Amino acid sequence: MTSRIPVNKQSSIAPRFSLAGYVIVATSMHDGGVYEKAVCIVVEHTADRAIGLMLNRSAYFDPKLMPALQLPNCSGHSKIFFGGPVDGPACALHDNKNFAEGGNNLGVYLACQEKNLMELTQSETGNFKIYIGHAVWGPKQLDTQVVEGGWYVLPAIPEIVFSDDRVMRTKALRIVGNQMLQSATGLPVNEIDGLYN
Repeated sequence: MTSRIPVNKQSSIAPRFSLAGYVIVATSMHDGGVYEKAVCIVVEHTADRAIGLMLNRSAYFDPKLMPALQLPNCSGHSKIFFGGPVDGPACALHDNKNFAEGGNNLGVYLACQEKNLMELTQSETGNFKIYIGHAVWGPKQLDTQVVEGGWYVLPAIPEIVFSDDRVMRTKALRIVGNQMLQSATGLPVNEIDGLYN
């Protein structure tokens, strides 16, 4: 379900609410900027900052530029993504709890240690995506953007996080639309899905 963040009428920003473990989908307020049409996952959210990964930006890196990290199952770079405009170590989103350094209770986990990244890329099963770089928001910046309508907020479910980056935003927006229709009409989700067919 879309998270609704209560707005404190005395302030222009929401009360403290952690978005860590949620997916955020850029609205038209970000058109023309770095987050235009972005789908991101928030991996850390404190009073001082928020850190996330852009999920739907495919990247093409020359393996020679990353000699310290050999990724044997990333042929054609189909599983390497641009996580955001800020430099940082490679990390992975995946669905294998054995290699989790963080994550949520919905089947999406985070790994940044080289040992875990190697294990993931050598595994024959499961979903994983490698991200280079990340996104950072300053104190209360993300909170303010959400309250002002800059992002839709959704749970970080595998159906979104591991979907093809070319259709990820469409899938996420369909969930947002379904929830808005359900709220407005009271129809169950299966009847709302029938309206699209």
